[in-house]
Amino acid sequence: MDIVTLNVGGSVFMIRKSLLQKRPGTRLAEICHNNEEYNLEHDWYFFDRNPEIFNSILDLYRTEGLLHLSKHLCGATVQEELRFWKIPLSAVADCCFSGISQHEGDKTMMERLKCSIESQGGPMYTEEELCSSWCNQFKSRIWTFLNTPNSSSGAKAFSCLYLTFVILTCLTFILMTHPWFRSPYNPITREMNGTTIEIDWKDVIMQQFNNPKVALIFGTKEKPFISYINFCAMIFFGLDFVFRCVSCPRKVYFFRDILNLTEILILTSTLIAFIYEYGIFEIYSISESWMWFYACCKAVIIFRLFRLFRLSEHFEGLKILYLALKASAKELALMLVSFFIFTTLFAGLAYYAEFYDPDSIQNVPVALWWSIVTMTTVGYGDVVPTTLPGYIVGSLCAVSGLLILAMPVAIIANNFGDLYRWNRIRRKKGELIGAQAEDNVTYLCCTRMTRVSDSTCAVISVSSFEKKLNN
Repeated sequence: MDIVTLNVGGSVFMIRKSLLQKRPGTRLAEICHNNEEYNLEHDWYFFDRNPEIFNSILDLYRTEGLLHLSKHLCGATVQEELRFWKIPLSAVADCCFSGISQHEGDKTMMERLKCSIESQGGPMYTEEELCSSWCNQFKSRIWTFLNTPNSSSGAKAFSCLYLTFVILTCLTFILMTHPWFRSPYNPITREMNGTTIEIDWKDVIMQQFNNPKVALIFGTKEKPFISYINFCAMIFFGLDFVFRCVSCPRKVYFFRDILNLTEILILTSTLIAFIYEYGIFEIYSISESWMWFYACCKAVIIFRLFRLFRLSEHFEGLKILYLALKASAKELALMLVSFFIFTTLFAGLAYYAEFYDPDSIQNVPVALWWSIVTMTTVGYGDVVPTTLPGYIVGSLCAVSGLLILAMPVAIIANNFGDLYRWNRIRRKKGELIGAQAEDNVTYLCCTRMTRVSDSTCAVISVSSFEKKLNN
C-alpha cells in the first residue's frame, strides 16, 4: 500500500499517497524521498509545524471538500500554516473563514488604535534636530509640556488649568445671554432743541429692531466679572497658541490642524468683540452693518466649545469614540444616503396624500421638514397629516425611520465596543510588560548587589587571612 508517514511537531500521521496527489501544487503533493524533510532511519517525513491544524489539513485531502478548522484557532496561525502547506485561502469553508477575516479586521483595528494612541502629542523633534542646537531642545521641552500631559507633573497641572478655562468660557457663553448677567452701556448724549439729553443705547436698539434679543445683545454688555474671565481666557489661550506655534517642530502640520485653524478664528473674533464692546459701543453709535458684523463675531465665539476636542488627545475614551466614528464612515455615509432618499420619497407622498387639504403641508419643502422630524422620531407636531392617506404615509415614514437609523447605529456601537475592548487589552498588556521589566531590573540589581557583597566578603576573608600569617 502507498502509505506515507508524516511526523508533524511530534505527532505521527499516516495517509495514502494517492490522496495527497489529488491536491496538486500543495506541499504534501510534492513530497518524495529526495526532500530534506525525509528521515531514512524512521521512514517518515518530519515537519516542525503545528500538529493541531495539520489534522484538519489532512481531512482536506481525505474528503476532497473544503477545509474546516476549529473555532478556537488564531487566524494568524491558520494563515501561516496554510501558507507553509501551499493551500489557498479559497479552500477554507465559508463557515470557518470568519476566524481568518476576523483576524484581519482585529489586526487592522489594533494597528489603527496603536497609531492613534501613540501619536498623542503630535510630531516630535528628531535626534538630529535636538543635537543641532540648544534652541530646539528648549522648544522641544515646551512642545512636550503643552501637548503631553503625562510627561511631567507640571504638564498635568497645565492640562487641568486648560480644562478649567475651557469650562469657564463655556459657562460664560451660557450666562452672557441672560439679562441677569448683562449691564447697560453708558448713555448716549445728544442735543435736542438746545437741551442735552441722555438716551439709553438699549432703547435705541429696541426702537430700531423691535426685538428684545437684539436689544439685549447689542444694547447691553456683559457683567464685569464675565468680561474679566473672558479677557483672562483670551490671554491664556492666546499665549498657549503662540507658544505651541513657535515650539511646534512641523509648522505645516500645525496650520493644517483644523483645531488650530479654529483657534485662530476664535481668538480673532473674541478680540474684535472685545474691542467693539469696550472701544466702540462705549463711545460711538455705529451703523447697522457694523452691528451685524459684531453679531457674527459673537456667534463665531461659540466655536470655543471645540477646544474640548483638543482634550481628546489626552483622554483615550474620546479618542476611541472618534476612531469608532471614523471606522464607521461607510456605514454613516450609507445611512445619510438612505435617509435622504427616504425623506424625499415620503415628503413627496405626504404632499400628494394631503393635496386636497388646503391647510396641511402646503409645499414639498414643508413636507421635507415633516419627513425629517418623523423619521428621526422627534415629532414636533407643528406639521401633521390630517387625512387617511396622510396617516398611512406618516405611519410608513415613522417605521422606515426606525429601521434606517437603527441598523447603522448598531454597527457604530459594535465598532466602539471592539475598539474599547482592544484598547483595554493593549493597556493591560502594557501594564504587564512594564511590571515584568521592573521585576527584571530588580532582579538584576539584586544579583549585582549579591555579587558585590560576595566579593566584598571574599576580600575581607583574604585580608584577615593575610593578617594571621603576618602575626
